[in-house]
Amino acid sequence: MIQDLGIDDNTLVVFASDNGPQGETSREMGNQGTPDMGNSGPFRGELGEATEGSIRTFCLVRWPGKVAAGATGQLTLTSLVAGDLSADVALTLGSNANGLAGLSNTSLTGATVAITGAAYDLASPTYVATNALGNLRVGVTTKTLAVANTTITDAAYQDKLAVVATGAAGLTLTNPADIAAGASGNITLGASVAGSLAGNLSLGLTSKALTGTTLTDVILANGSIALTGAAYDYAQATVGSTLALGNRRVGYATNVAVTNTVFTNAAFQDSLDVTATTAVGTLTLANPANILAGKTGNVVVTAATAGSLAGNVALALSSNANGVTEHSANAIAANRNSPQRQHLPLTRQPAAQQGHPPGLSECFTHGRCHGCASCPANGRRPSHFA
Repeated sequence: MIQDLGIDDNTLVVFASDNGPQGETSREMGNQGTPDMGNSGPFRGELGEATEGSIRTFCLVRWPGKVAAGATGQLTLTSLVAGDLSADVALTLGSNANGLAGLSNTSLTGATVAITGAAYDLASPTYVATNALGNLRVGVTTKTLAVANTTITDAAYQDKLAVVATGAAGLTLTNPADIAAGASGNITLGASVAGSLAGNLSLGLTSKALTGTTLTDVILANGSIALTGAAYDYAQATVGSTLALGNRRVGYATNVAVTNTVFTNAAFQDSLDVTATTAVGTLTLANPANILAGKTGNVVVTAATAGSLAGNVALALSSNANGVTEHSANAIAANRNSPQRQHLPLTRQPAAQQGHPPGLSECFTHGRCHGCASCPANGRRPSHFA
């Protein structure tokens, strides 16, 4: 037709198939009357599947008059899907008379070009763009964010994915190893400081060429994950190490101050619960109410009956989450470095302290030095107990 119209010399003709063969799939679906419509040769699959046998088809191109004698033209091949490119390309060749009077176009012997190689997809990152972290404990709890390298065509012919997360204030970040196609990796997040965790996590994404392909890595568009949540410190108990009662009348009362010292931010720190107990029968104790961060409460120590007041008051300390979601009350250490039960030695001053080291008190629970760790002498036996 185009010859009849006189436009065959300047017309580009493209002939291609829209899909691979069909037959087996239809019969599997119950249509037993469907005949075979060719085969896909070395490629797996057929029409209706995301495989090379379905979507990898031939293409013939005719464009006469565009390659002059003595010149060279280029046949451009483009891979439409990832996979093995091994195939033969058939070239239909013709001698074009270019409209010269008395001459006609003549078909020449065709040629075949053997193609080898492989085509690879770039990594395809997939992740949820928003994430509610909830409430984390500083230095304790962690959360993970999943990033997948979604398979586009064939995992064997797709790059790995490298992920580098940055930019989230108040968080420690651990990035996943390179993620293979069809797999996922986790970004691990932990709270480094108390406070709001709301912000954006930036994702640096790189498509990493598979080993042996000689391809180069490709920087992909950056990603971002919007975060919400908060991080909380445990209560921080600060307590004096000794209480010198001296000689008192029955009914005398004094206070042992317990402070919930602010570690970072009082608004993001637990309150402190204190329960005091003692084996000293001459004393009664009254516990303070729940102590907010930055505040001080008092354990009231009262001389209830006559007798020795020397001994220890044990303080059970608990960090109270006050109903914050995902947190619970926890036994804590005083100043993070002491036992969860703080022992407060109760002492009386002797009549004379000749030879007593400056600033030290005597513990008379059993009439001897206990070598308490809280003693300024660090447990060394003072000379007056020799």
